[in-house]
Amino acid sequence: MQALGALCLDKWTAEFLANYPNATVIHLACGLDSRYQRLQLELTNIHWINIDLPDVMELRSKLILNPVGNYASIAVDVIEETWLEHIPADGATIVICEGLLMYLEEKVSKILIRQLVNHFKSGQLIVDRVGTMMASIQDSVSDLRASSSTFQWGIDDPHMLEEIHPPLKMIDCLGPAELGGFSRMPLSTRLMLSTYSYLPWVRYLSSYARFDFRCFGYWHGIFNIN
Repeated sequence: MQALGALCLDKWTAEFLANYPNATVIHLACGLDSRYQRLQLELTNIHWINIDLPDVMELRSKLILNPVGNYASIAVDVIEETWLEHIPADGATIVICEGLLMYLEEKVSKILIRQLVNHFKSGQLIVDRVGTMMASIQDSVSDLRASSSTFQWGIDDPHMLEEIHPPLKMIDCLGPAELGGFSRMPLSTRLMLSTYSYLPWVRYLSSYARFDFRCFGYWHGIFNIN
């Protein structure tokens, strides 16, 4: 399932870069992800910035070669307030926020979203999220137990993220049953996911969403948002 989610985010990132070939990509909590390699990007006009905690970025530097071109890696805790000051804010920017928000305190997550939107002015924000039911049953999730990670909060209606900051406008949201690519999965898994799509309380146990954002007063035409 995580692989299908990653594929979804790859597709959304590629679509954005096809429309804005000089864009900046900010990949928060990048871990050991190899998205720019999967997308086979030439980092000539695109500016790609990977960001994660210092110990993660140190491990990443030992295992994954940095690409040639307009690439930077930043070792920092994103809840610090000063790191954005060093990131260019001009032009279209896509922020990939995968596997991060649900592990931060709710208040901290909302502050981070506001800071990102205010700083980059115009672009897209891609996030994954869990619902309150998933947060309540997280003790049964083996991956979480193995990593000693904890969901700090959940949100059932992804549109509620728009209320965090007015410039955010959701343009896509896909739950597990809507990701596609299930043809090679066991029949039992396919039946389960099909059932999910008809049950409102589990349809969005988790989901992937992308938002347009444009701060008021910025170049109006960049995304043709009326």
